[in-house]
Formats: sequence, structure tokens, C-alpha cells
Amino acid sequence: AVDFIAAEDTRVTVKLLNHLGLKKPMVTYHRHNAEQAGIAVLERLLAGETSGRVMAAVQPVVLAALLLVCTAYLVDGSFNPFLYFRF
Repeated sequence: AVDFIAAEDTRVTVKLLNHLGLKKPMVTYHRHNAEQAGIAVLERLLAGETSGRVMAAVQPVVLAALLLVCTAYLVDGSFNPFLYFRF
């Protein structure tokens, strides 16, 4: 079980969750808001929450960007994603 879901398209994801009988809070996370939402998701993860990710097959680069931010933080404590890549 996860605390929240980071979804590329919450309208589609809520249909899937309803079909499966699942109720979880969602945040929108996609390539157009990866900068802002990625930091918010990371802050929640660092606070101890757990997250699931629902995305279209064409968006793996957004997940890769979030993983880079997480790795950067774990390696040297940096919280600035712009030091490691550009959105």
C-alpha cells in the first residue's frame, strides 16, 4: 500500500482506481509540471510517505528525472535538481 499516487493523468488514473476499488490521494505529475511537482513529491517521500506512480508508456523520462533528484539528494544532500539536469 502507498500513501499517495503521482499520476500523469489523474482523470484516467481515477477510473483505473475506481475499477479496482482503490481509494488513494493523487497528485498530478507529468512533464509539464515535473519541476514543481517533482520537488513536492520528493519532499513527501523524504518525510517518510510512500508513493505509487501511474504514467503513460511515453513518459519514462519524467520518472528518470525524479530518480536523478532522489539520487542527488542521497549522494550529497543537494536538493537542487537544476544542478544535475535541465527540465
